[in-house]
Parts: sequence; structure tokens; C-alpha cells
Amino acid sequence: MKRALTRAIAATTIGAAAAGGLSLAAWGTTDSAQACSHYVAPPDSNATYVWVSGSRRGCTNTVRLTLELMRSYWGVDGVMKTVTGTGVNFELTAKTTCATVGKGREVYGRLKSSAGGTWQGAKQTEC
Repeated sequence: MKRALTRAIAATTIGAAAAGGLSLAAWGTTDSAQACSHYVAPPDSNATYVWVSGSRRGCTNTVRLTLELMRSYWGVDGVMKTVTGTGVNFELTAKTTCATVGKGREVYGRLKSSAGGTWQGAKQTEC
């Protein structure tokens, strides 16, 4: 119970991380016995930008991660921004302008690993 609560509290900081708030590093240090895991935060936005963050924690091997900021419009999903990184335990943030995404569009994040696996975050209407 304590582990789940700690992760839930740490996970709520994910949206703030992209805006310069708390770091996703806190999420990775909440449980020293955690298994290798991946996380895609719900998107967030302000009047100008929309962003999504993803991370990999508790792992021991080096991989290349690709984070895509996706837009869903009339049932068609498209990549709006792509960022990549290589490492063991790290975070990525994909960011673009609200003008590019469009007002009131549904956006989400998708994280892909070179070791296999794809993780999708929650879809939300932003901008």
C-alpha cells in the first residue's frame, strides 16, 4: 500500500516536470526494489505549448527510447513531435506549439524502446 501511494504521489508530479516543476527523478527513487518500468505522463499545456513526458526507471541495460507526441483528430492519429534518447534510466519530453496541434485537440504520448515494447499515455484534450 505504501509503495503504491508513494508512486501515485510521485506520478502526479510528471505534468509539472515538463513545465519546469519537480523532476521525474523523484519517481525513479520512490522504491529502491522496483523492477524496470516505463511511464508516459498525461499531456499538459499552457496557452502556447503542449507537451508530454516519458521515463524509464529501475533498469540496468542501455536502450534507445523514442517519445512521440501524438494528436488524435477524427479517429486518425498522427505524430506531432518526436524526441529520442539513449541511456539506462532517464526521461524525455516532447513539446510543440498549440498552433501546430490545433485548439481543443486530443493529444497523448507514445514511448517506444529499442529493446521492444511500446507504452501509450492517456489521451486528453489540450490547448
